[in-house]
Amino acid sequence: MTSLPHIIKLTALLSGILFSAHSQADTLRYNNAVYEGQVGIYNTKKGRIKKPNGQGTLRFNSGNVHKGMFSNGRPHGLGTRFYASGSKCYGRFEGGKMNGYFKCTYSSGARYEGTMQNNKRTIGRMTYSNGNVYDGAWRNGKPHGRGEKRYSSGNRYVGSWKNGKLNGEAVLRYASGASYTGYFRDNKKHGPGEYINTAKRISACLLYNMGDKVRQARSTGSRAECYDKARRW
Repeated sequence: MTSLPHIIKLTALLSGILFSAHSQADTLRYNNAVYEGQVGIYNTKKGRIKKPNGQGTLRFNSGNVHKGMFSNGRPHGLGTRFYASGSKCYGRFEGGKMNGYFKCTYSSGARYEGTMQNNKRTIGRMTYSNGNVYDGAWRNGKPHGRGEKRYSSGNRYVGSWKNGKLNGEAVLRYASGASYTGYFRDNKKHGPGEYINTAKRISACLLYNMGDKVRQARSTGSRAECYDKARRW
């Protein structure tokens, strides 16, 4: 019967990778960068080579710097990516990419906290330098999907986003206490909507065309009835 040590050795050989018994500290040039830290010895078709493995720092020719854990030559595990622009992100890397929960600060003064996949934001909160806060879904670096944005003015928008702009049905709550529920397109009111101002006892149905008010009338029923009335105008 094959012994456990032989099984372990066979598994390592089949994977094509062999680590040294103990990670060594070294400095080496690696993929257009300079690496300083722990390394492992790997078997390749070109022979045994050293790759980042363990704790270390990788300095890219671009000026970016990665500090943290490495595996098989790539950032893998907890680490911080410092960008030449002044931005930085801290979280868990997988195979060299940001995949997991991250905290980022940007050179613009904005801060992001949330999940990332393949180096891109997916669901999280961005606090902008002007005091505005967006909390929700992202795609390709922009708000996309369901989300809420709180403006420094006190206004709050809850609803749908598309490529960074207000799109679809949403609720816009004003700092005054009034609210508008309706449809938006490219950051502008577009389609039927209902405006309510309880303090002033105002309830109105409205129809907008790319931000321009087409018509307004007193609302006397439900929101659905208000929408139907506006669509018939």
